[in-house]
Amino acid sequence: MVPARCRRLKGSWLDDVPAFSASGTHVFYSHSGDCDRRMPDGLYRLSLTGGPPQLVMRDTRNLVTWWPAPARQGGRFVFINDLPISPRQDADEFQDRIYSARVGPNRPRRLSPRNATSDEFPSVSASGRVAFSRDHRRLVVGRSAAPLRSSLRSIVTLRSGTLASSDWSPAGKRIVFERQPGGRFRSDLHVVRARGGTVRRLTSLGNAVSPVWSPSGRWIAFARSPNSRPTKGPLYIVPSKGGRPRKLLDGIDVVRLSWQPR
Repeated sequence: MVPARCRRLKGSWLDDVPAFSASGTHVFYSHSGDCDRRMPDGLYRLSLTGGPPQLVMRDTRNLVTWWPAPARQGGRFVFINDLPISPRQDADEFQDRIYSARVGPNRPRRLSPRNATSDEFPSVSASGRVAFSRDHRRLVVGRSAAPLRSSLRSIVTLRSGTLASSDWSPAGKRIVFERQPGGRFRSDLHVVRARGGTVRRLTSLGNAVSPVWSPSGRWIAFARSPNSRPTKGPLYIVPSKGGRPRKLLDGIDVVRLSWQPR
């Protein structure tokens, strides 16, 4: 998809965080870069049968990190907006907020309360519930159509380490999430019921990231990220009930994975 002129020049080009549509016929993804001015930053839709990508929502200030969930929301997207906490702090520190928006010229709706320190990695169930990481330590469940300050349930609270990306099972009864114990980069996948309860460890690899549940509910896809390249590694699947992971591809650049619904 990258034009030949952009491959020759030094301008930036980034397409990432893909997500299938509910029908499985399109892929939504985020685009940013300064190589081709005819493609402004924003959220795009691409047909799997061919044709050029279509811009469905602009991001003119390049402040938005898209985390689209069209397959779960019937055209509504849930995403996070990254803003620096303070100029005195490290530039890599962020104050994340979760928003939702519909395709088109509509204004995004803020879901996170203004006093929230950090809400990130949202995942939306088929029934419209959202799971997300709050303050890196709590896995929280709420309604994606309502502000995330009431009717919330913390189903996992960590005493140490951090929580990262999560995903719902197709039936909406379980959630798989990525836990990083802290210190040097290590990460494994865990499963918990959406109502809370015992947390079951799914992998013991030390570098499993970006879990995504299959539409059948039988498998969970994830990537393994070497310590030196935390966003690049092989693609695996593992039985959702536990078992030995199976490698599908040797190397991918991974921020978010997505299963085709059909």
